[in-house]
Amino acid sequence: MIKVLTVVNNRRTLFLGLSRENTTRLHNDQPIAVDVQALLAVRLDEYPDVQDVVLFAGETESTMADQLRRFGLAP
Repeated sequence: MIKVLTVVNNRRTLFLGLSRENTTRLHNDQPIAVDVQALLAVRLDEYPDVQDVVLFAGETESTMADQLRRFGLAP
């Protein structure tokens, strides 16, 4: 899973990217937990409250990172 905090169109946005392995787990009744407090604690001063969440998918974490870079969003 890829998790990126950034600002898009002046809105604090959390991107969550699921790999094929992640989606396979979900289909096999294996939920994925994300510790939001730990995620936000890294940059809490910049992102005191997330306004949007974007879910996206890719074959692997590497291909999703490439997708984000093409859109100017570094993972």
